[in-house]
Amino acid sequence: MKQILKPLSLLLCLHCAVLWAQDIERYLRLINEGRIEDVRSALPELEALYKDDPGVQYVKALVTLDGEAALVIYRNLLKSHPNHVYADDVAMKIGEYLFSRGLYTQASKQFRLVPLVYTTTEHVQRATDLMVNSYTATGQRDSAAYYVRQIRSLHPTLEYDHYGMATLVDPPPDAKLVKLDKEKVSAKFINRKPTWPGPKPNPTIPKPGPSKTKDFVAQVGAFSKYQNALRIKNLLLQGGFNVEIVEVPSAGRRLHAVRVVRFYSMEEAETEGERVKDKYGLEYRVLNRPE
Repeated sequence: MKQILKPLSLLLCLHCAVLWAQDIERYLRLINEGRIEDVRSALPELEALYKDDPGVQYVKALVTLDGEAALVIYRNLLKSHPNHVYADDVAMKIGEYLFSRGLYTQASKQFRLVPLVYTTTEHVQRATDLMVNSYTATGQRDSAAYYVRQIRSLHPTLEYDHYGMATLVDPPPDAKLVKLDKEKVSAKFINRKPTWPGPKPNPTIPKPGPSKTKDFVAQVGAFSKYQNALRIKNLLLQGGFNVEIVEVPSAGRRLHAVRVVRFYSMEEAETEGERVKDKYGLEYRVLNRPE
């Protein structure tokens, strides 16, 4: 009897899994049709039945109004289920959120992972377009061209002419030296004496040193209320970071920006911003803000 029940149980589980996958697709269609409230009202029942199911978490993130809360769900989902069927969609959502916040350094890293890691994704073109836009926003066109070349090696149908960097993506081949055949060169040319006294020594070109001014900062937030900015500043000060609060204009009002300061290069600021992100989970953006 047990031998009969075992395959029946397996068939039942497979049947339920197929039905549940169809349900997820149905909820995604409702979201695409704009019926978000219908899906949101069904979430409590879905979570009660399938609380830890990655499909449920993906649907939950899609209908979550708070962008930061949705970002947390997306990141946890990608960390726990990197090979899930919706993993490439989740990775795109993370990149789109970072891009919308103006966090172009982080967005460029996120977008380049989509076509390089998820090689069967349907987001190749859009992810690459947004990656190039992110790198361009931070003045890193060489990096954009490098990763476009990497992506093209995996996705030959990628369209890239509209980036305006054809010579960077497909640089011309290096010139090759040709060895002359002495028998074919006239004796006059071989025996010709130089009419110049000799080559001049190359001028000494001073090596560029580090920037003399610390123009770069890592901004971790901008708040309308000074107390909120002060709370973040004190938190970072306790963590050993050098922090300042600066008033900045935004859409006709004044905001209090919290910045980790100051660095000679974008790379130094990005390294410190990553430390803040790893320690406190705060997003950041690198800015060039001379004193």
